Amino acid sequence: AEEAMNSSDPYKALEMMQEEVSRLHVVRNKAQIIDLVKEGAAILKHEYKQQVMLGDQYGIPTGWPSLDNMMSGMLPGDIITIIGRPSAGKTYNLLHMANHAWHHGKTPLVVSMEMKPLPLIQRVTAMEAKIPITHLKQAKLSTKMLPKFKKGLAMIEANEVPYWIVDGNLTATVPDIMMLAKQLKADCVYVDGAYMVESD
Repeated sequence: AEEAMNSSDPYKALEMMQEEVSRLHVVRNKAQIIDLVKEGAAILKHEYKQQVMLGDQYGIPTGWPSLDNMMSGMLPGDIITIIGRPSAGKTYNLLHMANHAWHHGKTPLVVSMEMKPLPLIQRVTAMEAKIPITHLKQAKLSTKMLPKFKKGLAMIEANEVPYWIVDGNLTATVPDIMMLAKQLKADCVYVDGAYMVESD
């Protein structure tokens, strides 16, 4: 290209640079650009082998058997969106999925754009202890519920896998969430109120 420029042929130099940039773009995005003829069989064999070796450990389970059977759990790059009216159970479903992943040895990162960490901690604990969330929030656990509550707390504290709950104010944009997920070594990210996440 430099020779073409020196010989007063800028169009040829530009064409050469464009070809090189195109080639670099393909190399940079190699994981997303596949030649089925040359690479498809190897990729498919590798993936099939992984599924056979890992069995039920393949993918991150959602905790919903019919969904897990249909999609083999959540795989890298999967995005699941839960949509519903206010108080329809979206946060419950999200936490159920995060809890299930955590019980399978995966590190979840729950980012809430709508709630502070305390209500989420209360919900996760109530789910683990199998007690009503309202009784826990109002500090009105009956003598029958108190042992369940203590057992639920003990189960949470005994698990060695981290379970991250983050206030969405710290992670206002997608890159913020991605950076935090890398820092905390999260296996899966659950965003409550994702419509509030901003673009950078």
